[in-house]
Amino acid sequence: RDLARSVSSRADNILISLRGWDAESDYAESHVRRSFESSCDAARALRASGLKTLRIGVCATKSVIRNIDSIYEVVKGLGADRLEFYRPVAVRGREPEVEAYDLKILVDKLEDCQRSGELNAYIANPLPFCFYDADKVSRVSMGAVLGEGNNRFAVDPRGFCKPGYYMDVNMGDCRDLR
Repeated sequence: RDLARSVSSRADNILISLRGWDAESDYAESHVRRSFESSCDAARALRASGLKTLRIGVCATKSVIRNIDSIYEVVKGLGADRLEFYRPVAVRGREPEVEAYDLKILVDKLEDCQRSGELNAYIANPLPFCFYDADKVSRVSMGAVLGEGNNRFAVDPRGFCKPGYYMDVNMGDCRDLR
């Protein structure tokens, strides 16, 4: 709790990463035991410490897109201000499993979610406008505004606290937030 108060007094906008909607689905993606529980514990501790803006980030895998309602429920339960989906990118030569069809489903579901006003949810990294209806893509996309260490602070699936998600820097362990 002391670390959560310390972080919240210095940062007003923190991103917590989830890889699924429960412990099992998160582990299937992250391969890190207790990743889901640690991330949720950190989110709750930061919210309780008075953090101004809590963001939850989720990689838009096929399983996540198929279970988006479960993701919504978890994020609402954590009291997050915003849910950000990240389009999967190729890592270590492995192509992402998500296809244009899946991303179209995500765009449509996010547009429905925004229309209902139940959750502030967006796609955080850029999508090509030409792959689908450009107006829809624009409405549910945040663009690619960079803010690592400036207006962002990330917690990755290992529990590492760092200025930006893709930075290989560990400023602390989110399990210390309890």
